[in-house]
Amino acid sequence: MISDKLNKLNLPKLSKTGDKEPLYLVRITFGSFEWFISEYNHDEKMAYGFANLNDPDMAELGYIDIEELENVKATHNIFIVEIDRSYIPIKLDQIRANLYR
Repeated sequence: MISDKLNKLNLPKLSKTGDKEPLYLVRITFGSFEWFISEYNHDEKMAYGFANLNDPDMAELGYIDIEELENVKATHNIFIVEIDRSYIPIKLDQIRANLYR
């Protein structure tokens, strides 16, 4: 489960990065959709980050319900939402620049 993996990563808690520009430490993917996580509350399974749902012009910062992502399944109960293990943490301006490549 995604929440189990996020719990092990010791991410900053929600609202703890304050005014400083956080690193986006985790990338979660589902096909061409992607979520970049900077903060996480394991009790509520709620994250804060940047979501790009296949439209760079509509990508936005906001809260992400991890439990909802965990319940997305393809046919035959195969989980297709996953954490990108090759992702290297970057800042938001770098994420946005990469959207238009």
